[in-house]
This record gives sequence, C-alpha cells and structure tokens, in this order.
Amino acid sequence: MKITEKLDNKHILIWGKGREGKSSEKFLLEHCPAATYEMVEGSEDDIQKLSADFDYILKSPGIITHIEDPKYISQTRLFMEEFRSQVVGITGTKGKSTTSSLLYHVLHDVRNGNAILCGNIGLPCFDYYDDISKDTIVVYELSCHQLSDLETSPHVAVFLNLYEDHLDRYITMENYFRAKKNITIHQGPEDYLFYGNDVPEIETAAKKNLLEFDRSMAFDMKLQGAHNQFNATFVYRICTEVFGLDPDAVRKSIETFTGLHHRLEFVGNFDGIDFYNDSISTIPQATIQAATSIKNTGTLLIGGMDRGIDYTTLIAFIKDHPEYQYICAYESGKRIYDEVGDLPYCHLVSDIRESVEMARKITPQGKACIMSPAAASYTHFKDFEARGEKFCQLVKGETTLVFTGDIGFDRYMDHKWQDPKLLSKRVKDVLSFADHVIANVEGPIMECPKNDVNEGAKQLLHFMDPAVADFLCENHCDIWNICNNHIKDAGVEGIASTLKEAEKRGIKTIGAGMNIEEARKILTLPEAGGIGMFGVGYQRACRKATETEAGCFSWSDLDAIREAITEIKKTCRWCIVVAHAGEEFTPLPSPYTRDRYHLYLEMGADIVVAHHPHVPMNYEMVGDKAIFYSLGNFIFDTDYQRSQYNTEKGLLLSLKFSKDAFSFTPYGLDIIRGDEHVDLGELPVIFQDVPEEEYKLLSPLSVKMHIAATRRQMTYLDPKRFKNATEEEWKAHFEEPMRTGRVPGETLDFFILCPLAEQAEKEDWKRSKMQDIVKYIQDQM
Repeated sequence: MKITEKLDNKHILIWGKGREGKSSEKFLLEHCPAATYEMVEGSEDDIQKLSADFDYILKSPGIITHIEDPKYISQTRLFMEEFRSQVVGITGTKGKSTTSSLLYHVLHDVRNGNAILCGNIGLPCFDYYDDISKDTIVVYELSCHQLSDLETSPHVAVFLNLYEDHLDRYITMENYFRAKKNITIHQGPEDYLFYGNDVPEIETAAKKNLLEFDRSMAFDMKLQGAHNQFNATFVYRICTEVFGLDPDAVRKSIETFTGLHHRLEFVGNFDGIDFYNDSISTIPQATIQAATSIKNTGTLLIGGMDRGIDYTTLIAFIKDHPEYQYICAYESGKRIYDEVGDLPYCHLVSDIRESVEMARKITPQGKACIMSPAAASYTHFKDFEARGEKFCQLVKGETTLVFTGDIGFDRYMDHKWQDPKLLSKRVKDVLSFADHVIANVEGPIMECPKNDVNEGAKQLLHFMDPAVADFLCENHCDIWNICNNHIKDAGVEGIASTLKEAEKRGIKTIGAGMNIEEARKILTLPEAGGIGMFGVGYQRACRKATETEAGCFSWSDLDAIREAITEIKKTCRWCIVVAHAGEEFTPLPSPYTRDRYHLYLEMGADIVVAHHPHVPMNYEMVGDKAIFYSLGNFIFDTDYQRSQYNTEKGLLLSLKFSKDAFSFTPYGLDIIRGDEHVDLGELPVIFQDVPEEEYKLLSPLSVKMHIAATRRQMTYLDPKRFKNATEEEWKAHFEEPMRTGRVPGETLDFFILCPLAEQAEKEDWKRSKMQDIVKYIQDQM
C-alpha cells in the first residue's frame, strides 16, 4: 500500500520531535491533506494514555518501546512496504555509513544520478518521497532500531558484520541479532543477501553471498584501512552482479570516493602531530582497526559512555602494543584503565579536552593521534558527530560560546527549575556542546523578599531562588551577565547575594558589581587567540555603579568602554560587548541604539550581543564584525509579557571562534506556554541581516510598532489610567519628566520616537526588498 493511502484521512500521533519527527510532520502536511496529527515527546506510558485517540503512532527510531502496540508504525516500515523492490538496505555494527555512502556515490556516478541515499545516515526517507521514480535505486542505511519492527525486507540486503553493541538497549547479543536479521528474513528467492564472515548463520530464502576480503581485488582508495577495502568489495559485487554495471567504471568510481566525516578522518597536522577523528568507532574492533590502519599511530584516545560491552579484545591489544600511548576518559575509559593495570603508557583523564591536552604533550612529532573511543558518545555528547566536532575544534584551537536570551524564574516560571522537562533534550544538547555558556540572568538570585511589595510593583520586579544557580550550573551556564534593569530589584542586597551564589559555584560574572571597579571588570578566555568580554547596560534603568555604590557598567561611560575594549585587544584576538539596552518588544533597534552599537565596533569591539527587548531582533554584519540586537527570551514568562507579540520566542546564539575567524549558528526557541517548557523551534522571520539601506526604510515602521507595544504594556500595567486614555493623555505620558530622566543624550525618548513613527505614514517601507519583515512588523501593530 502507498504511504499516502495509509496515512491520509487518519489521526496520527507523531512521537518524537527530532529530525525524523519533523520530517514526518512535513510529509503529512504536503502529502496527506486529509490527515490530522499531533506531535509530542514523552515516555511510553505517556503515549499509551493517548493511544486510544489516534489511528497510528508514528514513532522515531531512537525511542525504546516495551509494549507491542499495533498502532506503532515508523517511516522505515512504511517506506519498505511501498518501495522494497527498489531498496538496497545496508546494516552492520560498523561500516554501514561508509558502505552506504560509497554505494550511493558509485550508483549516482555510474548511473548518472538515478540513486537516493537515506536512512540512519541522518536523511529521513520521507524527505525523498517525491524524488523516487520507477528506476530509482534507494540506498537505505538501516540501524538495529529501524530494523526491529520490520515485516518487509529490502530487495538487496547487505549485512556487513555483527559485534557486541547496543546492549544497554537489547541486553543480550541474541536480542540484538534478532533485530538486525529483519533485514533478510522477509526476503524471497528473487532477492539478494550479501554478508560478511562475522555474521552468524541466518535462515533466509534470498540468494546468499558470503563475502571475504580478497587482496587480489584491492582498490587504490583514498580511504585507509583493510576494513574499507572490505566495504568496497561489497559495493563492487552489488554494482556488478545485481545491477550489471561496468566493472571498470565501478572500480574507477570507488577509487574517487573521499570518505565521511568522523570515520578515520584526517583533521590536520598541528605542531608536527597528525590528528585523526574516528568518533564513529563505538566498539573495540573498530578502534583496533583504526590503530592498525594508520601507519604512524602514536596515541589513541579512548573512552565514553559505558554500555557494559566486553573490552577483552581491546585490553589484550593494549597489553600487546606498548609502542602506543593510550589516553582513557569517561566511564568506559576508566574501566579499561583499571582493567589493564598499572601500565606506564596508559593514562587516565576526565574528558575530551584533557585528552587532547595530554595528547599534545606525549605524542612524538611525526606520529599520529587518533580519537577512536570504542564507546558511545551519549551522556557526554548529543551523538558521535557532536563528539567528533568537539575533538576537531579542540585540535584546531577553536572554541564555542553559546549566549542565551533573558532568564527569569518567577511568575509562570516560578519553581520550574525543579522540572526535568523544562528544557528539551535538544536545547540541552546545544548548551552541553559549548565550551562556555553565557546566561543573561535577569534579576537577583536570593531568598525572594516578596512581602512589602505592592501588587502593581510585583509585575516588574523579578527575583530568583538560590536553587536557580544550581540549575544554571547543571546546564553548563558558567558565565552570567548580570548587567540589567532587574539586578537591583532587591537593592544592594540582591547584587551581593547574586555575586555570592555565583562565587560559591565557580561562576564568572560580568556587567555588575558592588562598585564601579567590579562592574567594569573584564572576563578573558584563553581559547582561540584570546576572547575578552564585558557587560554594559543603559543607565537609567540599569542603575549605574559608582565608587561606593553597587550597580551596573553604564553603556554611556564611553571613555571607560573604549578603555576596556583597548585593554582587551592588547592580549586577545576577540572582543565581545554584552549589552542590555534598546527598546522593548520591538523587532528592529531605534536609530540611537543602532548607532551606539556601531560605535562599540568602531572602538575596536568585534561582536555586540544584546538583550532587554524580550523579543528576537535582527542581526547586522558590519564588515567582518557583527551585532546581534536581541536574543529574546530564554526562560521568561510573565503576564505583562503575554500582552505582547513574540515574547514566547527566543534564540540561542552559538559563536565558534578560531584565531583567524568566527562563525555563528542561531537556534530558534519556543517557550511552550501551558506546561511551560522550552524547545528548539523555527528561526524567527526577523532574524536576518538587515543592511543599512533596508534599515532606513523599515525602522519608521518598527518604531511605530514600538509605540503600539508600549501602549499595550501601559494599558496592561495601569488599566485605570490608560484603558480609555486620549491621544493628549498618551502624549503627556510619553513626555512627562519621569520618562526623560536619563543622562542627556543617552537615548531617544518618545517625543523623538513619535515623529519617527509618523514617517511610516509615507509608506517608504513598501520599497523594501524585505517584505517578509514588513509583514512580520505589521502583524504586531
């Protein structure tokens, strides 16, 4: 049955919000217009409570199930039912990604593009549904999780090998093998099975082809190692025997294949040492192969999550090869280190950073250092790819900083630090990958002084329980920007308590202190040629520190800011100004705010990361420098915020630095109201590089929107005064002295902003090339 026929007109629960879950959602929207669906995460118990309301439960492959529910289906299962006759399925404990990619490379090359690669390699099959014609060959990498519930096997099955793995899920090798062999047990006599001699005997009706390594067939490949020669043999036999392709053309194509990331990948030569990234190696046999494949191996980095697999072969290898240095890390590394005994060439460290640091010291010049863990990455990294990327960054001297938006644990977020589901796994993965996370802590961390505060004032006062400090530490927030308009909501006591809670946990702070010297302090990081940063905030609201009074570093202390930037640039390649300023609930900055941040760049800063508007804003590239005008909210949800647009949106900003350049990766965030949790979402439309000529056209419209947002806020906070206010009363409010009591020239006030907003009536914004932003702003009027 066609997938579309099976799913259309059905009510479907998509279980899992990762890559495949999003792919399923997209497929239903595009191909099954009569289908309805919901998309959730949760335990199997949670799903079973919902099961009765749905026709099917479309689950992602990584989800473990213990109940045999006939409603459970998967992309792989549905795809095989429709396209099995066109599929080459490839599985095995190791080598399946390389073999799948190599086969696709050859088929695509020799058959002039009529091939598709999908599956466990990170390419959901539903994404390619429209690309399949009757002549298309689909190369499908299949994990044990994807195979476990199959009732249809592919036309061509490839079973490379079987070693001990995934026992944390399958408990026994018998269970693991039972899942794997679904690749062939439903085949018929017209089908093919190619398998290696490490695979146990399987009962199947398919034409069986046992493959062994034949040195006479050796290929002149760019990939190193005998195992890659073996993988190439599978590809050669399938292409020539099943698909009848020209042997010479197949061989030539095989020999042009350059390999995949994280598979014995050459990272580069640094300080005379060759570094290789073999993060894909999660079992002992793969690590042994890596060590023997590289001729100048000097050091092996091993260890990761301990899944209870048998390390006997690796321990024997270590004892038999004292010519190598072994650096062991994490739980499995500790087990290996303990089991090999007291060997002078075996070393124990805590993590991948220490592993690379030691490798630089003990690996002789001219030798190779290979990161080949023989263990899974989970609990320490999102996946083997994240582990490999981190290794490459460390080797190259790169570092990653992640900046959060505004954090406030009160109102709807009160006590939510106790909820393990507050941050989704995907959000936690972004935070855990960073070398440093800079959190924008919007308020004092202290025992909350909630008495003697009237109800009206409570709306704009923010306090956070000391337990929040532990939550931030657990989520890798090791630097706090505390320069903001709420840090003194409890006076000097609030700043003192926040600094104390940070110091107790080894957290660094920027932007505020018990006096002006503390508030202006510079934080420097040694990585990537040196990174220096400090925090500033606009003066009226952020309460400027003095020589004797606690407070913030004012963004109007231009001489002091210039001095700080100059000081940083003496020793650091990079200077970041973290600012808390600008206009709230506005998608684009006012001209004054924009000019101020440009001034910081002219002073020598490289990047400005700004907060305070509580909504995501645009960014701007200024040559090779950047301004990020607002990251919006991260963990922040109040009633007065709910009266505005897009306050449930935010950004995580990942900045990667080397000595020569920086790059950034933005992650959209959604604050899911109701059960109050934060997950990755779509990037906001406004997060674009808005060049100066476009800004001039769009900013009057944005300022007009800001006036509307301010009216909404004041009406919410003081309905008696503003609900039925006349235009004259609004004007009087905007111009009253309390709203202009800033340092002269510090910022534009409403009596200047209002004429700017009136310029929007000229409709110059209609000439903008960024009409998606125009619509975004108009929708918030």
